Amino acid sequence: MKLDLELTKKILNFIRNESQPFIYNFDLFNKINPEKNLETDKLIWHHLDILFDKGLIKNQNQNDNDTGIDLTPNGSLTIKQKRLRLSDIGHQTIESLENDSLWKKLSRKINPLTSESIKLIPSLTIEIIKTEILN
Repeated sequence: MKLDLELTKKILNFIRNESQPFIYNFDLFNKINPEKNLETDKLIWHHLDILFDKGLIKNQNQNDNDTGIDLTPNGSLTIKQKRLRLSDIGHQTIESLENDSLWKKLSRKINPLTSESIKLIPSLTIEIIKTEILN
């Protein structure tokens, strides 16, 4: 499934730029979607789950294995308080996404951004940098 690049960057940046090494999941929703639009919340949830599944986001508590967000039978979201943080891959990914010249080269290899291609960004970044150094 395709990911929205700007929303992906926004999520990763909010987590990275938090004053603590983590952000509470409900604070992340409030920062990204202060209007509390349900469809936007569902889009954030979808992106968070993918970023979590692909290892870019982790729980501060090593025993937790989800983002704490679920869909109720009536279609609304429930949020169980969890502290989310970036993994090493998450940090590497946001650094690559924010570098415009690097992203231009990366996007040729992974366009569109998908749930599978996002995990490749750190290794592709290294590949691009090595190529530039050797040439």
